[in-house]
Amino acid sequence: SDVADCDPMGWSPLALACFQGQLPVVRFLAERHRAQMERVDRDGLAPLHLAAMRGHLPVLRYLLSRLRHKGDAFYFADKVSSTSTSTAEPER
Repeated sequence: SDVADCDPMGWSPLALACFQGQLPVVRFLAERHRAQMERVDRDGLAPLHLAAMRGHLPVLRYLLSRLRHKGDAFYFADKVSSTSTSTAEPER
C-alpha cells in the first residue's frame, strides 16, 4: 500500500494519523514519504481539519509549520465552510 492510497471515504494514512493524533506517524509520513497535506476527503476535509476537530493541537501545530505558506491552511474549508481554526477544540 502507498501513502497516497485512500480508503472509500477518501482518507489517506496521513488523514487517519491526524484524526488519531499520532504525531510521530504524521511526522514520518510528511517528512519521509512527503504525504500530501492538502488532499481532502469525500467531505472536503483536509488532514488539518481532522486534527483540529479532534483537538490534537500538537499535530495541528506541526501541520501548520509544514505548510509552505502558513496562511494557506486557513483556507481549507469543508462543505459547510468551516475552517480548521473554527473547528478546533481543546485537546481532551
